[in-house]
Parts: sequence; structure tokens; C-alpha cells
Amino acid sequence: AWSRTKTTKKVTVLSIGSDSRPC
Repeated sequence: AWSRTKTTKKVTVLSIGSDSRPC
């Protein structure tokens, strides 16, 4: 789900927050 689109990555990172992964 992370390696799909930039938007998905942003949403995932913002949703988790704990991850905080630039990749």
C-alpha cells in the first residue's frame, strides 16, 4: 500500500505518524 502512489504514502504516514518514514 505504501509503494503504490505518493498520495497513498502521505496518507499512510499521516495516519500512522509513528512510522515517520520518508520512503
